[in-house]
Amino acid sequence: GFIRQTGGQLNIESSVGVGTQIEIFLPLVRADTTATDVSVFKASLLVEDDQRTRDTVKKLLERQGFDVTTSATGLGALSLLETKQFDLLLSDLDLGGDVDGLSLIETAQQTMPRTKTILMSGKSSSQQNVPSNTKYIGKPVTLDKLTEALKMAETEL
Repeated sequence: GFIRQTGGQLNIESSVGVGTQIEIFLPLVRADTTATDVSVFKASLLVEDDQRTRDTVKKLLERQGFDVTTSATGLGALSLLETKQFDLLLSDLDLGGDVDGLSLIETAQQTMPRTKTILMSGKSSSQQNVPSNTKYIGKPVTLDKLTEALKMAETEL
């Protein structure tokens, strides 16, 4: 079965009155820590005003193989959008300033129409405001949620 198909071995020893000993040997495989199936994007801009969330999501993106540039403000992100090309824009909706995540996404889609966009928010009602060509992630952001949103965005290439 499975054990032989993977190159492993199964040993079973049983003695009446003593018990049964089962040993399963499976081959070691080096795990790939980056998910290459969503690495279509190279340069990403992460916009999040909360430092802890920004650091966490940045690490998740880097685990996926992204080159991540971050901004804590919408205005800072607008400056970055003017000077650098991004394949992915991932922004919080509420950035606590004059420029929110929806404005950033609108600007990115006008100036860089090939840029994929993902909006994140801790408010479930915010999902109603997401443009049809933008993916949504509810906070807290997990690796599974992020991977799913990236895969969905990738299919729109």
